[in-house]
Amino acid sequence: MSSRQRAHIVAIDDDVEHLLYVTTLLTRAQYDCVSFTNTRSALAHMRERRADLVIADLFMPEMDGFETLAAIRNAFPDVAVLMLSGCGRMEEDFYLECAKHLGAVEVLKKPFEPEALRSVVTRTLRREQAERRHE
Repeated sequence: MSSRQRAHIVAIDDDVEHLLYVTTLLTRAQYDCVSFTNTRSALAHMRERRADLVIADLFMPEMDGFETLAAIRNAFPDVAVLMLSGCGRMEEDFYLECAKHLGAVEVLKKPFEPEALRSVVTRTLRREQAERRHE
């Protein structure tokens, strides 16, 4: 990804309002962001157009975040994944930590401030870009 090319971000969340929130924040931050309410559609899109980052909710009905993470790691091992969770369960921290151990590069709890999302996305993309330069 050149410095002039906008990063392509795929967002996956079954909560349409939250998906719109994430997509709007990232589009306004000058990222190319597309959204999907299910993992299968997102994976089909990614076969057509490489993603620089995937942002996925951890708790979704069709394929949960762990299944999503595994599918992305299997098909697109070099794509960074940021997992989100706003389940409100006491185990939320545990689930997010598990996601990191399974390959998510970052995790973020919902609700979050706009700057928190922009910051973690920018940091993740910069780190991924630096790693690609060193390969």
